[in-house]
Amino acid sequence: MAESKPLALRRQKVSKRVRPRGFTSVAEVVVNHSSIHLAESFTYGVPEALKEIAVIGSWVLVPFQNQELEGVVLSVTDREEVSVKPIIQVFPALPMSDSLLRFAHDVALRYGARLIDVLRYVPKIPGRKASSHRAAIQPEYRISFRSPLAVPVEEIQREMMDHATATLAIFATEREAASFAASFARDSSRIVIHYRGDASAVERKKSLVTMESAEAPVVVASRSGIFLDIPNLSRIYLFGDLSEHLWERRAPYWNVRDVALLRARSQGIRLDIVDGSPSMEIARLIELGAIRSERKWIRNRSQRRFTFAPDTYHAAIREGLKVGPVLVSVAEKAYSSSFICQKCRSTPRCACGGRMVLQAKGQLECSLCRQSSTQWRCLECASSERLLIRRGAERIHEEIGKAFPNIRVEIATSDRPFEQIAERFIVIATPGMEPLGIRYSGLALLDGELHFNRPMLRASEVLLSNWSNLVSRTNSSASVFVSLESHNPISQALLKSDGTGFIRRELAERKRLNLPPWYRIVQVMATESVLGNLIANLKSEFPYIITSAISPEGVLTIRIPVERSEELISALFALQKYRSAARLKTFDIRIDPITV
Repeated sequence: MAESKPLALRRQKVSKRVRPRGFTSVAEVVVNHSSIHLAESFTYGVPEALKEIAVIGSWVLVPFQNQELEGVVLSVTDREEVSVKPIIQVFPALPMSDSLLRFAHDVALRYGARLIDVLRYVPKIPGRKASSHRAAIQPEYRISFRSPLAVPVEEIQREMMDHATATLAIFATEREAASFAASFARDSSRIVIHYRGDASAVERKKSLVTMESAEAPVVVASRSGIFLDIPNLSRIYLFGDLSEHLWERRAPYWNVRDVALLRARSQGIRLDIVDGSPSMEIARLIELGAIRSERKWIRNRSQRRFTFAPDTYHAAIREGLKVGPVLVSVAEKAYSSSFICQKCRSTPRCACGGRMVLQAKGQLECSLCRQSSTQWRCLECASSERLLIRRGAERIHEEIGKAFPNIRVEIATSDRPFEQIAERFIVIATPGMEPLGIRYSGLALLDGELHFNRPMLRASEVLLSNWSNLVSRTNSSASVFVSLESHNPISQALLKSDGTGFIRRELAERKRLNLPPWYRIVQVMATESVLGNLIANLKSEFPYIITSAISPEGVLTIRIPVERSEELISALFALQKYRSAARLKTFDIRIDPITV
């Protein structure tokens, strides 16, 4: 996670006098306070003792109202003597580069946030003086998309090994980042740094110091690493695009894809997005010519054998086991998270009103009060007979164990990670927990109808991306079972190793319906009465927006053409500042959330 406290290092201080006095050198400082309406910078005097180190991008301590707060210097100028409060101290952290400050400003505009709300995510690099290799270079600006089905991951890794300047690789999870950093360090002579935002202060400091001093490191990180101020950074690889882990869970709720695009444009950095298939946002930019989709003709080298529903997945497992390990992908980890009363078909409920979930054979648990039991009776008809309608990893493990009695069968979930490699085994994994670094000889993609029909706009694109990534991790002659019928567009995309047709149809349909990625989604959360007034005011100023009915949870969803969205976001930010100044409750605003 991003750091929010000053580094616990030796600090150079001046007298903590907070009364204004005369200064001929002043700095504009954006202060880390909680008042949204005070988003602008404030002028502070630069004492003589701090002139050498109070430079643009420095983290400083300043008096603010009755407090002493952190801030970042945005500019320093010499002028006629002016009476202002002084900077109290400069923290022993390297100043942020000018290009990073410009990039952070772009992110703040994109998400309707204060600059300081973005700068909080920038890790502070210990030190007073930047390394000599921080001299600016001219990187190659280009944005491209690559699918592992079109460009082998091994080729991308070799390219990274041969790259001569600083490189940043972003992964959806720390698990993926750690696995990549370890394997890359074994195979390459380049310096590899795995930066973990959730590591201890000592470990973070070590990573940041190494990053600053290394000549051309490969920095591997998860979500918050996109804000690392890396000397001479010339290339960013984003592995994954649609994972929920790439959306920040705190305001301003940014996502890595959009932030990486802003950074590439602002700093002139080359950006490579690597994923099974592009998100609709990336697909739109490819269609508009803003992003290049790189491909190699490798389809002829693939001899994967596909079977589809309604066939059984057992044949794919049996064929795969003749050669090596087999992966079975399932939607959920429970024994069977969904079942109904076999007699009256009602949803099983606990006495408290919560929904009952089947965690293991015969073991039930309430999703609300967490009370567990081995006995269940329908509250409607008193029947004890259950009908399973969604099978989880535990139930599939039981079925496969019976069908393949002499084969090792493992489960890989968030509760039970499994990373071992063996000659012949079956691993049943939930999304994102598949063992890494293995080439599978067989693959069973289960729960296709469940994934495809999830009540969310991104359901089909997330499914195609996830399944394409899994197919790319099988060998070229693997047996693959797809739990969708062969005529399904997802099935056809996997069979052809090319989702272009599906993506183009989806883009055209969404354009016709005024949906993302052609329209930006803005969600505003407040009380129904406040949102009712907001709708009226917004429609008078922005007649081209499309608003939804206010949900029972108090969520207003607004759609606006992407090319006009900056106007709306700016207006909402101005309204936030007004409400803050008037001591009214501010809105919770989310732009382009992952679930719609």
